[in-house]
Formats: sequence, structure tokens, C-alpha cells
Amino acid sequence: MLERKRRNPLYDFLMNPRYGKWRWFAYAVLMFVITLREVVYSYQGGLAVLGGLTLLLILITFINNIFLSTGLFIWAIPKLLFRNRYFFFLLVILGSVFVSVALKVVIEGIVVKHYAIPSIMSSGITSATLLEWIAKYTMILVCIFGTMSIFLLKNWIKEKKHILRMENSQKKSELESLKEQVSPDLLLGMLNKVAKEAETDPEKASEMLMLLGQVLRYELYDCNRTRVLLSSEVKFLENYLNLVHFRLNTFEYTLHTEGNVNMILMPPMLLIFFVQVLAEHIYDKEAQGCKDYGYVDFTLEVKDKQLNFACRHEFAADDLNISFANIKRRLSLLFTDGWSVENKDRMLNLKIDVNAKR
Repeated sequence: MLERKRRNPLYDFLMNPRYGKWRWFAYAVLMFVITLREVVYSYQGGLAVLGGLTLLLILITFINNIFLSTGLFIWAIPKLLFRNRYFFFLLVILGSVFVSVALKVVIEGIVVKHYAIPSIMSSGITSATLLEWIAKYTMILVCIFGTMSIFLLKNWIKEKKHILRMENSQKKSELESLKEQVSPDLLLGMLNKVAKEAETDPEKASEMLMLLGQVLRYELYDCNRTRVLLSSEVKFLENYLNLVHFRLNTFEYTLHTEGNVNMILMPPMLLIFFVQVLAEHIYDKEAQGCKDYGYVDFTLEVKDKQLNFACRHEFAADDLNISFANIKRRLSLLFTDGWSVENKDRMLNLKIDVNAKR
């Protein structure tokens, strides 16, 4: 049994929607701890004098912190940061924190003065007082940006996953559009040929229909998979070539395989491109009244995880009028490297490194 991939608990806590309420609870606890530390530090010289008022000060400071940070998360980030209004976003943060600190300083000054609590705030505006304000201001900024970084990281991961899904979906759609299909001309020509043979040679017509059914079944069902056995692809090519041979009795070909084709997986309908290029050229020659269709030798070799498919023909390279754009684009999507396609010296060649990065 395959072992299930273990997920990072922290990642799961940050990203899983079912932990949304618990994330807000953890955030509230963090704000409360920060608030408690802030109040105890500010009034450490007079907590005994304040008594129950300490709880009220904790509540006021906690509400101040919660409203400040939550307002930034709910309004400033979606309305400003996510809309690339960075200057206004920074201005809102700095201004909001300044207002929050100013409110705390005013409350602290009133409490310290009223209850005669020893504090640097009781001595008026001095360098020590200014440093205290700057320290409060900096601490709140650090807390906000620290919490905000977690929030932004969560949204960045979510956005990246969404973009990745969209790219994979686009790639899959493009691959489907580039996948080779059995030529409609072959199907139409075969049906016309079967209709004629049914009158004179029913057994041959029946054999042609069986081959046509196997070709269509492979295209409609097996090709829905992303990978098929190379042996299945070879069998499909044999059926296709036999159909061409039935339609054009003078067309001759050979198909040789070397190596173990039963252990190799590959994308479906990839080799048929080269076969159809030659078949369509032969049909064009037929339409021009030519009776010499030439001879084609197909060789498929698998060696050291390297697949070589060669089509040796008797046609001039210029006569074939091949466009490699679609097949090259499909190969580049399936294999980032380790493949090559060429047409020279009356030879069509396809080379694929089966272990190439995908």
C-alpha cells in the first residue's frame, strides 16, 4: 500500500478553509497577549493603585489593536494593496498606527496624571517620552507587518495554486487540440472502398470494417489516456497502414520494431503524424492519376530508453510539403527536452528520450 503524503501541519492550518475560525481565534489570542504586555509595561508602577481599572484599560487597548489590524486586513489590503496602490496603502498603515499610538498616549497620560502613577509620561514631553512613543509606534508596526506577512503568504500561495491550475488546464486543452486525429479523407475513402468491395468481395469488405473499427476504437477510447503502451501504438499503426494498403492495393510498406515495446509508455497518437504525412501524399498522387505510390519502410527502435522512429520513403522532401509546427509544439509541451524531428535524405525521423523531463 502506498504511504499517504504527509502534509505540513502549519501549512494545513494556514490554508485549509475548515480552520478559518481557529485562525481568527489564534489571531485574537495573539492580539490579547500583545495587549496584556503593553498595558502591564505601561502601568507597571501603578497596577496596585489602578485595581479593577486595569481590566478596563486592557479592554480598551485590545479593542484599539483589534480594530486597527482587522480594519487594515479587511479594507486596506483588498482595496489598496491588491489594486497596486502601494503609496496609499503605506500611508494608511502609517497614519492608522499613528492615530492608534496617539490615542494610547493620551489615555496613558490621563491615567498617569490622575492616579499619580510614576511613569515617564508624568514628566511631560521629553526625549525619554519621545523615545517611548517611537518604541510603541515601531512595535505596533512590527506586529502588524508580521501578521500581515502571514496573511499575504496565505493569499500568495492560494493565488499561485490557482495560476498553476489554470496553466495546467490551458496546457491540457492545447495538447488535446494538437493531438493527431485519423484523417477524415481516409475514413471517407475507406467507406467508399468498403461499399464497392461489399458487392464483389464481402470477406474483404468485412476485414476492412474490422480494421476500421479497431482504429476508431483506439482513437475514441484508448487515446483519452495521457499515456499508452508503445505496443498499443504500434498495433494502431499496423491497422492504419493495412487500411491504406486495402484502399491502394499497390501501396507497399514494412514495419519493423526493435527492442521491448511492451514496457514503454508514451503519449497516444504521436507516431501517426508521420504516417499520415506519407499517406496524404500518396492520396494526392492517386488523385493525379499516378499508379506508382512508392515504397515506405517504417522502423521503430527502443534502446536504452531512447525511442527512434524512422520512415524511409521514395518521395522528394519538397513534395511532402510537411508542416512540423503542430507536432513540434506538442512535443515541447509533452517533453521539455530530449526530442528531435527532422526530414532529410528521404527520411522522416523522430527521436524521443523516454526519460526526458516532462
